[in-house]
Amino acid sequence: MAHFETALITGASSGLGYAIALELARSGTKTFALIARRTEPLAALAVELESLGATARVVQLDVSQHDELIESIRELDKELGGFDLVLANAGVGSSGPALQVEFDALRNTINVNVLGAMATIMAVLRPMAKRKRGTLAGMSSIAGQRGLPGSGAYSASKSALSTWLDTLRADISKTGVRVTDIRPGFVKTPMTDKHTFKMPFLVDLDVAARRCVRDLERGKAVCTFPAPMAWLLWTLRRLPDWIWRAAAKRIG
Repeated sequence: MAHFETALITGASSGLGYAIALELARSGTKTFALIARRTEPLAALAVELESLGATARVVQLDVSQHDELIESIRELDKELGGFDLVLANAGVGSSGPALQVEFDALRNTINVNVLGAMATIMAVLRPMAKRKRGTLAGMSSIAGQRGLPGSGAYSASKSALSTWLDTLRADISKTGVRVTDIRPGFVKTPMTDKHTFKMPFLVDLDVAARRCVRDLERGKAVCTFPAPMAWLLWTLRRLPDWIWRAAAKRIG
């Protein structure tokens, strides 16, 4: 199993990013770079990490500002001696049904969920490959496995990220660098707390964080959970189109 001495996490101010950082510290990670738009929650996380024997560098950045993000991560990688784990976790949720959403919202979803994640990983890709070690991870979603009604941009963004991570894994397979695609279902976070619809197989945040860290340490290519939700989406992907269209019409 891999051990991560140093880790960078985007979107670490809340939700899975926050919880994964704490779980990594419990597992022995000593040095963190924490990136998010909000500094107060990052500072609170840094205090918690310090209580677990780790140190944390807090960096206020918007991952949709791609050039600035890349430059900052490259500097952090040099200053902290090279990251063992880089987790592109920052993301935004569903923008709503197509007839109710403006293009700017769609563009923001892609800028954050796809290009922000790509920029995060590309910033350290070559240094990691040169070191011949490390793990690159992206937070996609089970929702990327099929276009879900009312979540077009979100599903598309997570599907795009999963496909890119799959290609990246093949491209760098000889370097010794691992690539992990994390595909959670519904996890109880501030983002999902805003949902008014029923969320099947909702996973507790701490349980989800432990699962993510376990699979990262094991070097798994894909981390998908919970199993019932994964099975449901696997089944939906294989439905004949006419059945899916009828079901989607009822859902929408």
